[in-house]
Order: sequence, then structure tokens, then C-alpha cells
Amino acid sequence: MKAETLKKSILQYAMQGKLVPQDSNDEPASELLKRIKAEKEQLIKDGKIKKEKPLPQITKEEIPFELPKGWEWVRLGDIVAISTGRYDANHALENGQYAFFTCSYTPMKCNTYSYSGKGIILPGNGANVGLSIYYEGKFDVYQRTYVLQAYSNLFLKYIHYLLIGNWKEYNANKLFGGATPYIKLGNIQNYIVPLPPLAEQQRIVKKLEQILPLIDEYSKNEEELSKLNETLPNKEIHLATCSSRQTCPTKSQ
Repeated sequence: MKAETLKKSILQYAMQGKLVPQDSNDEPASELLKRIKAEKEQLIKDGKIKKEKPLPQITKEEIPFELPKGWEWVRLGDIVAISTGRYDANHALENGQYAFFTCSYTPMKCNTYSYSGKGIILPGNGANVGLSIYYEGKFDVYQRTYVLQAYSNLFLKYIHYLLIGNWKEYNANKLFGGATPYIKLGNIQNYIVPLPPLAEQQRIVKKLEQILPLIDEYSKNEEELSKLNETLPNKEIHLATCSSRQTCPTKSQ
């Protein structure tokens, strides 16, 4: 099995509740959703965020598989805060103090930060739409880059691994534009998420962080083997040519 296929399979198992054992003592995800809702209502009351139009109910047709007891299907926009940057690419500085995320996987540098703590960075346009980047610290972002932050102790790394699993595939037929494809806020808000109890989110992430580095190492070995295989036909042709002669040419000849 190819490394990438194996990785996708493991992430899929994780999101179906098949990677780690269930614990009937876990607080159900419905309680976490209540806390998130209460926190958002308080932030609206305090004027820190604006009240948004409710997202559509999840339909039966959207649900790809049955969840374990205690899990909930939710839209991503209902459980995370979503924002975008306000700077263009010229904001970057070669010797800046903080990470500056554009639509590339590797951040640049700048001397400002609009975010502090844990965040998921999603490129909003270009070839890297579909990437999910998890970052902890002080950072800033490009104006066409989205940042996801957690409400009520939602384990943000769980969302990150979920996005690694199929965010790119989800957006494959939902891109806008022509030469430079892009996503809209609705792509993120309407994405449906299998949400486990908070304790299980943590167990899933712990297990994935044990497994995924091994798959990455397997992938490197796979690449080396592929490179080696690419050279073999040429060697075989050379040997076949030599065997058809009485002697093979040497360096001195």
C-alpha cells in the first residue's frame, strides 16, 4: 500500500471512531456544543463578535457514515472562529520576528502579529488550497488566508487532522475562479465535522501523533525506492548491450 493511501485510511478510521477505544464515561460531544454555543452568545453580547446567520441544518444526504454513541455531526462554522488576514504579500520582511502565513506551506516573516496561541491556517487561493497548517505562537496572515481558532477548549489539533484527511478532496469540485482557484468562507463554514467527546479528541490526536511520523518515514523510503527503480531500466539496457559484445567499453577506452 502506498504511504499516502495508508495515511488517508488511518485518518478515516480516526474520524469514524475506529482508531482508539470508546469510553462510556466520556462526556458526550453534545455537552461541548452547549458550551460553545453559550460562549458565542456571550461574545456577541459583549460586542466582541457579530451575530451571524444560522448555518443550514445537516441533512441525511450529507452524512457519509454513522457515528459512535456520544459523537455529533456539526458544521465547522458552528464550532470554530473563522477570520482572514489583512495584509498583502509585501508585508513580509526577510528578518521579521513573527511567522507570516501566505498561501504557501512555508511561512515567511514579519514584524507584526494579529494572532497569538493556537490556530489552523487554510490557504484561500492558488495551488495550495486544501492544505491545513497547525501553528502555535504569535503570527500574522495574508489577506486571502483563513485562520481557524477554537471555542470552549475544542481540541483544535483534532480539527487539523480531520482537515488533513479530506479537506483537499472536499474542495475539489467547490473551487471558484479560473487560472487562480479560490475558496469562499462558505466552503469552511458548511464543512461537516464528526465531533467526538473532548476526551476522545485528545486520545485520537495522541494516537495519530504516534502513528503518522512512522508513515512519513515509510513515505521517504518509498520515494527512495521509486528513484532507485527509475534507474534500473537504464542499467539493464547497458548490461544487455555489453553482453552482446565480446568486451564492454572501459573508462580507459
